[in-house]
Amino acid sequence: MNEAILFCGTLAFAFAFRIIGKVLDKKQLKIKGKEFPMQDLFYKALSVLLFLVYMPQLFMRESISMQVGLTAAVDELPYITAQRMPYSPTVTALVAILKWMTNFMIANLVMMPFFNKKDSEDFAAFFAPIVVVLNCIFFRPVITTMLYVPGVSHSLYHWRVVVYACVIGLSGAIAFEKLIRVVMTRDFKGMGKRLGKMGLYFLLFVFAFMPTYVPQLLFGLIGSEPEGFTVSHRLIIYFTLAFPLAMQLLFQKKSLSERRYLLTMLALSGFFSYFANYVYPGKNFIGSLPLHLCNTAIVLMVFAFVFNLKG
Repeated sequence: MNEAILFCGTLAFAFAFRIIGKVLDKKQLKIKGKEFPMQDLFYKALSVLLFLVYMPQLFMRESISMQVGLTAAVDELPYITAQRMPYSPTVTALVAILKWMTNFMIANLVMMPFFNKKDSEDFAAFFAPIVVVLNCIFFRPVITTMLYVPGVSHSLYHWRVVVYACVIGLSGAIAFEKLIRVVMTRDFKGMGKRLGKMGLYFLLFVFAFMPTYVPQLLFGLIGSEPEGFTVSHRLIIYFTLAFPLAMQLLFQKKSLSERRYLLTMLALSGFFSYFANYVYPGKNFIGSLPLHLCNTAIVLMVFAFVFNLKG
């Protein structure tokens, strides 16, 4: 019942956003002699709102992140805090992958209005609605793996459940509004080529937004932690140094907008990954705030690339 309400509400807001977008089409907002398209401002405002609504969810640790492997018993695991989700391995794996896709979807929807990028828009119109529908179908397992504590039950009106419902609802409204726009304008020209480009876009960025617990959950603990400049440790360092050089070689002939989009998505993935794993201790809260140079750099990179700040 709640899942149906969430889905119907999402569709209702999608149609409302489409109507508002249509009304604002070709209208300009004048500020100090400069004109700004009101429709673009509306879509950008929705993306910023989605980002802000998602932040509380991003900053909270999820119970599923404590699971190691899909089949090992809890008493076999090396972590004192390890726990097992109350679902079959198949459902748990599907939920983890769905959360991964949701991360990527939100990042794409947040970025879309700020860049005129066709494959990003096609992703929002044709892939994001699927992710939203799956979130509605698996809503209870998703929120359970978010809040699960053995022996403790949580209400559907827990604040994190409400926030996540708002995230999915707003994401779905933006995605379905884009799909409605495509259908109404019959924007299906070159669809085969566009879907191919969308697939490449997906492969290029999707792994950057994978939650760090997904490999741990799907494959368990593999190998050992790199330390002491072992071969594996050095390989990680080499990869870190080689990656920006490879990106420069691959994208040096691309437009400035394409390169900026790449860097912004990577900065956003770093933001998502870092704060999803950041733990705020209960004591000395002020001292535990992410105000160190590395922490602030993560935030500043996102703002610098999104808003094209200089200096």
